[in-house]
Amino acid sequence: MVEAVHKRLKYGFLLSDPPADGAALRHRVDAAFHEENAVRPLEALNGLTPDEAYFGWPWRTPDSAPRHDAERAAARALRRSTNPGLACGACDDPPADPAPPPGWSPPSAVWRPYTA
Repeated sequence: MVEAVHKRLKYGFLLSDPPADGAALRHRVDAAFHEENAVRPLEALNGLTPDEAYFGWPWRTPDSAPRHDAERAAARALRRSTNPGLACGACDDPPADPAPPPGWSPPSAVWRPYTA
């Protein structure tokens, strides 16, 4: 999980638009961790943010969190209906073997391993 947080920090907040100086870097890292802890809900916490689960703001804990089962089922159905249409088509049919170049013929000698 820590690796996932670092990946989002690196690619979502730092490399997409590199900060100009140390103060901008500090501001960007603070914003990233605020989003990770206070804004972004996690499936493992039943839809709570890490701050809500840890501090119980104001009364919620993962056990008392709404399950959001209907929303999850709708999102899953949407992904399953949408994703197959996003394929590029490159993997649909395997390419045919290319024709040999003109004048090519298979070698006449058969390779045999050396035996003493």
